[in-house]
Amino acid sequence: MERLESSKPNHVIVLTITNVRDELNINVIYEICQPHGNVKRIAIIQRDTCFQALVEFDDARMAKMARDQLHGCEIFENSCSLRAEFSSVERVRVFSNDARHWDYTKPLIEDFGRSGSRKRRFDEGTQDFYNAPPREALLPNYKRTRARSLIPTPPPLPRRYFLEVPYAIPPMDYRSGPPPPQSYPPPMRSIPPRRVSDYDRSHKVNGHEPSRVGGPVLMLYGIDQDHFNCDKLFNLFCVYGTCMRIKFLKNKTNTCMIEMGSAKEAALVTENLNGMELFKCKLFFEPSRQKSILSTEEPWQMPDHTSSFIDYSSNKNQRFADIKAARKNRIVPPNRQLYWFDAPPGITESGIQKIFQMKRSTVPMTVTKFNIKTAKVAVGTCDFESVEAATEALMLCNHAKVQLSQKSDTFILKLAYSGSFEGFKGSRSK
Repeated sequence: MERLESSKPNHVIVLTITNVRDELNINVIYEICQPHGNVKRIAIIQRDTCFQALVEFDDARMAKMARDQLHGCEIFENSCSLRAEFSSVERVRVFSNDARHWDYTKPLIEDFGRSGSRKRRFDEGTQDFYNAPPREALLPNYKRTRARSLIPTPPPLPRRYFLEVPYAIPPMDYRSGPPPPQSYPPPMRSIPPRRVSDYDRSHKVNGHEPSRVGGPVLMLYGIDQDHFNCDKLFNLFCVYGTCMRIKFLKNKTNTCMIEMGSAKEAALVTENLNGMELFKCKLFFEPSRQKSILSTEEPWQMPDHTSSFIDYSSNKNQRFADIKAARKNRIVPPNRQLYWFDAPPGITESGIQKIFQMKRSTVPMTVTKFNIKTAKVAVGTCDFESVEAATEALMLCNHAKVQLSQKSDTFILKLAYSGSFEGFKGSRSK
């Protein structure tokens, strides 16, 4: 997969959108980008685990302003988390104006067919020019009467959260298709001044308020490089949100950086895992001042010969990348019982215990396999002596490859904290 991101300033930015629970199209991207500069072209790219949008501005100054203002925000409440970076693309190529591509510098784009004949895609003077078949929304039963944009206005206030304002291009619904056939969309309506109460400055997680609200990047202290690596941390953090990137620091062997999909997901990690003791190391999380973790072209090797930096943004094991995946997961505090799923249907309880043993993890005291005859995969639970033992097992065995025989298919065993465990409140061993 070709990388679109670049650290070099450019007049084109790439928006990576995760946790997509609402329909996205050109109007949505235009509405959040246009206040920061003149938008020339937009192209939306759908990936396996996220959406990406290329937005071209008049100059690099406008692109930098849009990148700084949009990075780490959410387009909608608890939906569509943004990561904004400069793009390596010099020009956004648009061949036709539709729901996913738009050139705002031309009122009409002409299509040249393979035969060379010149054919107009849209009739001049026609308002209903785009007659695409109806698309099913990501949330068919979810209705919104107001759209939430991220248009920053002075004075500078915390900007990493959504702001509810009326939609700016009535009467057309932004989910129904592309903008009207004209060079530029209608001028944006005046936006009422922001109030401090419009910003979620004290987001509560599980009824508690974090000590300091930060961005999506966390600093993790107190670890050692002999027992921790990027994959082990990803196996743990992915149960609380979209873990984008992990980077170990070479000069500070007890420190690493974690980038989650949003500030709220980072707060969930801190709330549930801060102070936990794993592999004789006590974890301590603090928000980072950095907005994102920059890619490392030549990462150094860890003691176990794994990479010190890994980008998980396109990893297929992400559990909150879209609404279908997020619906299958629950945010559960750490407890002594793990829920295992996606195992081969013919596996036994002793087979599950053998997986933990092969990964050099603590073997669970009891393993229960649910009796579901029609299921294509096996699911169940396993109990451990302590929360720490269960968490260490999750780090070592989550996403383990399981193959019952050489001729059988390979399954990816997945683990999560069990929400049915009655004693999870206060179950962390002291």
